[in-house]
Amino acid sequence: MLPRDVIVDILSWLSNPEPEAAEIVKNDRRKTVASLRLASPKLCDLMSWVPIVLRYQFGSSSQLRSLTQSFSFSSVHLAGRGLGNKGLENLLEAFRQSSVISLEGLYLEANKITPIGVKHISRFLNGPAGVKMSRLCLNGNPIGDEGVAIIADALHWPKSPPLSYLGLYSTRVTDDSARTLSRLIASRNTIKTLDLDDNHISCEGVASLASVMQRNAGCGLKELLLGRNGIGDIGGGLLAEALLFSPELTELNLKGNFNITRRTKEALVAAKHAGLTIRM
Repeated sequence: MLPRDVIVDILSWLSNPEPEAAEIVKNDRRKTVASLRLASPKLCDLMSWVPIVLRYQFGSSSQLRSLTQSFSFSSVHLAGRGLGNKGLENLLEAFRQSSVISLEGLYLEANKITPIGVKHISRFLNGPAGVKMSRLCLNGNPIGDEGVAIIADALHWPKSPPLSYLGLYSTRVTDDSARTLSRLIASRNTIKTLDLDDNHISCEGVASLASVMQRNAGCGLKELLLGRNGIGDIGGGLLAEALLFSPELTELNLKGNFNITRRTKEALVAAKHAGLTIRM
C-alpha cells in the first residue's frame, strides 16, 4: 500500500499505450516520489522532458499501474513551463481522456496563455464529467479582459466548479474585468481570494467591486489583492466604505498604488476591523 500523499514527477510524456512506473523512491515517511512516463502521443511533441509536479492521492499500487483510468489529483503545478495554448489544450485533453475530474488546484502561471487557451479551460471546467476544482491560477498570462470574460462566463454555469481562489496577477486586465468579476462575485460568492495585483485597474473598476461588497456584505471575500494598479484616492475611499460591510475580509493589498494619498490611507485604517490586514 503506497502512502496517500504522493508526489509524482512526470519526466516525459511518451507515446506509449500504457504508463510505466520507471522508479519509486521513498522520500520520507509521508511522501513517495515516482518517476513516470505517462501515455499521451499529443503531449509528447510539445512537452517532452518537461518536469511537471503532480500531486494526487491513490490507495494501492494497482492504481499506480492504471493512471489512465480514473483518479483524483489534489493539485497540478505547471508554472513557467512554456505550455502555450496548444500545450494547455493537449494537457486538458489528456485529463479528459484519463477521467481526471477532481483537482484541488490548477496552477498555470507564466505559460504564455492567451484567451484562446482560456477557452480550453472553460470547456474543461464545464465538460460532461463535471470537473471539481477550487483553485485556478493564471498569474502572468496575457489573457486580458477577453480571457477574464471567458472564465467568468464559464463560472456562471450552474455545474461549474465553485472556485475559492482565482489568480489573475499581471494578466493585463482593466476596469472591464473588474466589472465582469464583480458581476460574477455577486451571483456566485464562492470566491474567497481574488488576486488582481499588477494590472490596469482604476477607481472605476474598484467602484464596481466596492459596490458589490457593500450590497452583498463583502460577498464572502477574504482576500482582495489590488496592488500595483491605479485606484487613486477615489478608489481608496470607496474601498474604505466597503470595508464597513466586509467582516470576513482578512487581507486587502493596495501596495504600489502610489496615487493614494495619506488622507485616504488614514480613512482605510480607520475603517478596518480587528481581523483585517491592509497593505499599503
